[in-house]
Amino acid sequence: MASEYVRLSRQEVIYGQKNFLKAQLDVLDLVKHYLFFLKARKEEFILKIRLKNKLEETKNSIILFEKSLPRVYSAETEAKKKVRFEKESKEVSSLEQEIELIKQKLAGLQ
Repeated sequence: MASEYVRLSRQEVIYGQKNFLKAQLDVLDLVKHYLFFLKARKEEFILKIRLKNKLEETKNSIILFEKSLPRVYSAETEAKKKVRFEKESKEVSSLEQEIELIKQKLAGLQ
């Protein structure tokens, strides 16, 4: 098989070289931006970790601060507890009364 050659004019050669060099520039630009992106992602990851650690430290500090504060119990709180306890004891006693009533009915049937 014989080789065939095509003759290119000087303008066509220069045009081809320009396009080739522009393509190389574009590829190198893409690589540059990609490397910058990787660096930014790495920095973002580090900053996220730092933020998480700072938030956890702050949360722990708030918990320690709340533990060191004195507790204040108002009279309303004590009264509410008493009312709740009385309601519970009434419920228990009413349950016991119902149980006794059912036992009496059972005894009456036998």
